[in-house]
Amino acid sequence: LLLPASWAISLAADEERAVRYRPLPLVGLPLGLATLVKHQAAFWLPALGWAALGARPSAATGRRARRLLALGAGFALPLLATWVAFGATGGTQDLVYWLVWRNVLYAANPINLAGALGRAARYLLPWLVATAPLWWAWSVARPALDAHHRRLVDGLVALGLLPALAGFRFFPHYFVPAVFAF
Repeated sequence: LLLPASWAISLAADEERAVRYRPLPLVGLPLGLATLVKHQAAFWLPALGWAALGARPSAATGRRARRLLALGAGFALPLLATWVAFGATGGTQDLVYWLVWRNVLYAANPINLAGALGRAARYLLPWLVATAPLWWAWSVARPALDAHHRRLVDGLVALGLLPALAGFRFFPHYFVPAVFAF
């Protein structure tokens, strides 16, 4: 997950690339690959889109729409290629099960309030304490970032936390993508 996702982030961090729509498929492509490895990577797509939209906004709405379409096309390409490859071998049903339904069933696994509070105490609180220096460094460095980088990092941190909170599991390894954004 982190290797192709970090490649996408480094490409998106270049505001000159983000302001033009033609290089944006190259930003979405590695994030699509990361999503094939671990579905949580898809949560970063809105942050990359938000950063691309905020990169020296143009007056023409069409140019902004082209940026999002180009980013989305790059993201969708590895997913579509995988679908075609599995379809050619008769494995689309297995692909859908393992990439979609298995994750939906896992996230839908009910956890009662006592279980969620216990997991938060065992996993979330120690993780917050252990990563407190990173949170502090982010809060100190954040004002010094230009608007493009602030949008990118803020979006990656916020959206990186969403899958970690889904289902109230609070497993520490779920928080790795949010920490990586620092």
